[in-house]
Amino acid sequence: MAAGLSGNLAQPGEFKYVDLNEDGVIDEDDRTIIGDPNPDFTASLNLQARYKQFDLSLFFNGVFGQDVFNTKKFGEPSNLPFRWTLDNPTNAYPSLRDGRILYMSDWFIDKGSFVRLQNLTLGYSFEDLKMAFFKSGRISLNATNLFTLTDFEGYDPELGENGIYWGGYPKLRNWTIGLEFTF
Repeated sequence: MAAGLSGNLAQPGEFKYVDLNEDGVIDEDDRTIIGDPNPDFTASLNLQARYKQFDLSLFFNGVFGQDVFNTKKFGEPSNLPFRWTLDNPTNAYPSLRDGRILYMSDWFIDKGSFVRLQNLTLGYSFEDLKMAFFKSGRISLNATNLFTLTDFEGYDPELGENGIYWGGYPKLRNWTIGLEFTF
């Protein structure tokens, strides 16, 4: 018996589970809390600068110390070359086989900490325009969701309160050009 498992569960390339109550059987009595979806710390930072007619605004937000249960980690096709085989005895992903009995484990837990540049605005102001209709004006470029710094393996580590990642789509990056005139 390997790691409390027997039969098909004890094959090479399978998950190994810890028998927490040391009774020789892996069952519901061996369950434990393995992560916390609540962040230890959340932060945001808004920076603004102005030089002559130029202005710049940056807004960062971040979450630190959050654990994410990544349901997509096991079934992603992109991990096929990294699965355990006789020729590739790795611990990154278990062997690929049908009929596996799968117990939830800390293998599914990812760190969900991230820092994101949520908003960037760059503008240029025109003052004392010598035009008949306009006194002043401003042109600006605004970008949202420019980049996210994270070790998370999914599209977006920013999750709801339960901390479970079900997949989905990445956050859209938006670019907006603005024109503003004062009459």
